[in-house]
Parts: sequence; structure tokens; C-alpha cells
Amino acid sequence: MMTTLKTICSYRKEKIDPQSLQSNSYVSTDGMASNKKGIFRFSIPPAHGKVTRYLKDDILVSNIRPYFKKIWLADRDGGCSNDILVFTSNEHCSSEYLYWLLCNDKFFDYASATAKGTKMPRGDKNALLDYPIQKHNRQLQEAIVRILRPFQQQLAINSRINDHLLEMALSEYKELSRQSSSKRTLQDCTSLLCRGGAPKYCEKGKFHALNQRCIRNHKIDDANARRIENPRSREKLLRYGDILICSTGTGTLGRSAQVLCHDERVTVDSHVTIVRPAYEALVEYLGCWALSSEDQFESMAKGSTGQTELPRTELAELEIGFPDAASLNDFSGKTKPLFEAIQSNVRENQSLECLRDALLPKLMSGEIDVSRIGLRQLNGHLVRLRTLVIVSRSTVYCMRAPFVG
Repeated sequence: MMTTLKTICSYRKEKIDPQSLQSNSYVSTDGMASNKKGIFRFSIPPAHGKVTRYLKDDILVSNIRPYFKKIWLADRDGGCSNDILVFTSNEHCSSEYLYWLLCNDKFFDYASATAKGTKMPRGDKNALLDYPIQKHNRQLQEAIVRILRPFQQQLAINSRINDHLLEMALSEYKELSRQSSSKRTLQDCTSLLCRGGAPKYCEKGKFHALNQRCIRNHKIDDANARRIENPRSREKLLRYGDILICSTGTGTLGRSAQVLCHDERVTVDSHVTIVRPAYEALVEYLGCWALSSEDQFESMAKGSTGQTELPRTELAELEIGFPDAASLNDFSGKTKPLFEAIQSNVRENQSLECLRDALLPKLMSGEIDVSRIGLRQLNGHLVRLRTLVIVSRSTVYCMRAPFVG
């Protein structure tokens, strides 16, 4: 039986003074990650006006450009930007079931189709509540949640492990850099140091261009990449170990990430600088240097507010503490396994996300009937879905590179 979203939830509309918020509790759209990856940072609340209140277990969905699929199941009370919709479940469903319902790609497709505006489309609040859903009783809802919950748990575990592995690598770098008495310029350490080009966008292009929105929190997320025709320079197609530095705009300039998983059909636009290590032993060292130097990059900005630039010439002349060859090789030997483990976890998360997104609509629509399915039958569905995901991913990779920094 079909019903609509408004039968199981509503919007939380209460407004509060942002100055009353606890630290680490204000959420803006800029702090939300694309592709259903929650939030990556809390923001500074505005000094004036009112913000929307949210409570623990509410679901926050960015209402700007819904195709970015920004969603978070709140783990605390707080406040959020008025550009974020706060969904709260009623007695007919649990908050976790509502979260998974809204995570469905079909919901975001519906939100995009009913959105208003072109350059900065916003979801239609009334239309969203009319989103058609399959009616499930509480028992079926809980069964669906039990199937999907392990995906989210493993994704979170892998992300925490990767954060810890990166901290270990950065700690090794800081210790070695303190011991390095000699200096070299960045230019001397690279085989390529340049901005990306001005790509010609094309909906059916076989290449992709990353932009500054793809580089956040030391990671590369290709969700915001755009298709392009053949790039003007093959040299600027990204390679393993390339370092990407956001090079324009207040608030974005200085953000950096390193390419650890790559496809040969991806480049960057003119707002991003490519830093390519001169030889293999430098990959890990320069990567850690860049991730540790974001504040320095930001301080080098030139130009007026909103029009700031990171000059290539000054970046090239930056001096880096440089170890002797034996110490550099030792550092590479210690940190390379860490970055390989990060890469492995990233690949696993990509597979889990694809499998989750293939399974989710089948569970919500009732195509997979959880009331009649046992563990063996579910595993059979997962095996078939995994095969489909692998096939589809091989196609997707021709259009979207699986980049993660």
C-alpha cells in the first residue's frame, strides 16, 4: 500500500537564538558532506537572527541543490542554517527508518525534480512531504533497519581507521621535518606545479574535472566533479600521488588533498593547483607536507576579499625542510603501508556505498520482502546485487573516477 512522507514525519520549525547553542552543534550546508556522508565539521553560528532548532535523532537534509545528497542523522541537540530541512518522525516510524527512507536515491531524485530555481535550486517543502512511499508497519521497518545498519557502522569504522592512519603518517612527518636541517623549494621537489585548465563542460563527456568543492577535510569527493570533453593538456590528467591545493576564494583557498585512488580520465579546473612529486620516494613526504601546510597556504593569499588567489610563483618558492636520502626512504617505508591501508579502506567503503544504494530502494519498495526472507535468501540477493554493482561500477568509472584523498 502506498502513502506519502507526511504521514510519518513533519518539519521541525522552532527557531532559537544561535548564541544559546553549545559548541560543536551548529550545522550549515557547507559543513555537510555530499553523497550521504553526514557532516564533516560544525560551523560558527551567525551573530544575529534565528536558526532552526534540531534534536538528537532528527534528520537534517540540505535544501540547496538537493542533487548533492547531503543528509545527517543528528547525534546531539543543536541548531542549523535555515537552508537545512529538519525532519522529525512521528509515532508511525522510527527516526532511523526515516533516515534510511530519506537516504534513498529516489528521494533525492524526487527532490531535484520538484525543486524551484535553476542556478541554486531549492527543494519544494510542500512537494517533499507528498513524496510517495511504501507503507510499512513497525515490524517491517525494524527489519529493514537491521539489514541496513551494518553498512553504516562499517563505513564509520573504516573512516575512523583512516583518520587514525593519517594522523600516524602526519606524526611521522612532523618528527622528521623537525630533524631536517637542509631546505629545498617546492619547485625543486616537483615534476609538475601548475593550475588546471578552463575545461569545456559536456554532459556526455568521458572525462571529469574536479573543482574546489571536491576537496574538503583532506579528502577528494568526486560527487561535485563535472563531465568534460577531452582535456586540453594530457599532462594535467591526475596521477597517483598528485597533491591538489584549492587556490582561489576566501574559505576555500589552502584546502589540500592527495590522490590515492585514481582514474586516468580526471583533471582539475583552473581554481585548483596540481603539485606532482618529482619521484616516487617523495610521494608520501610531500603529501604529508601539504596536508600540514593548509594554514600557510591560506596566509599566502593575494587579492581582495572573495577574489583571493594563491600565486603559483610564491608557492613554487616555498622552502621545505628536506631530509637526507636515507631518512626519506625510511619515512616512505614507514608511511607507504599506512596510505595503502587508507586506499584499501576507501575502496571497501566505495563498494559498501554502492551495495547499500542498490539494496536500499529494493527494501523500501518491497521488491525484497523482509517479512518472508531469511538470512540465506538475503545473502543470495546481496551476491546478485554485488555482481550488478561491480558491473555498473566498471561503467561508472568510465564517467566518474573513484577519487579519494
